[in-house]
Amino acid sequence: LESYLAKNGFDNKILFGLHFDEVAVGPFGKEPYRRLDVLGDGVNQAAIVANGKQRSNFVVTPQVFRALQAETRKHFHKFTPPIVYTAP
Repeated sequence: LESYLAKNGFDNKILFGLHFDEVAVGPFGKEPYRRLDVLGDGVNQAAIVANGKQRSNFVVTPQVFRALQAETRKHFHKFTPPIVYTAP
């Protein structure tokens, strides 16, 4: 998909961030802008883990990793970013 988009003038990188949590799913908005959407902290967490700072474009949270079968877990490596401290 990335190569197809690049050939058509789109500069991007596809990232997948997966998180396991409760969310709200349903049609939101008034017509003609009504659309299916997914809302909740779980959606935000998935977006945060897919921020592009990892060495992969397929990232799962610990909640997803723990739900995987042992054979599937072998395909993943733990990534721990450096700890930083910020002041308000």
